[in-house]
Amino acid sequence: MKHIPNGVRVTDHTQAVRLSEDDLYTDAATICAMADNVGNIFVGDADVGPTSMGFYLEPKDSIPLPPRSHISRLHNLAEVWIISENDNDGVWVAYV
Repeated sequence: MKHIPNGVRVTDHTQAVRLSEDDLYTDAATICAMADNVGNIFVGDADVGPTSMGFYLEPKDSIPLPPRSHISRLHNLAEVWIISENDNDGVWVAYV
C-alpha cells in the first residue's frame, strides 16, 4: 500500500483542492479525514462543496474508493477533490 506523503490539506476553505496535482491512477484508495480537523471535509468532483453531491467526512471518518476490477478504468486521484469547512483541515490518502 502507498500513501500521499503528508496527506492533503485545504489551506483556504473556500477553494477545493485535488488529491493529486498529477494524474495518479489507482486500483483502490481510502480517504481518511485527519484527526486534528476542526470541521468536516467534503469529497467529490471539482464542484464539491457543502451543498453539492458528494460525501462528507467528520474528523477521523474514512471512505473507500473500492477496487474497480469490473471496470477497465482505474481511479484517478487527480479527479477527486476535497474542500473543508475550515482552513488547514485535510485528509490522509492510502492507495494500491
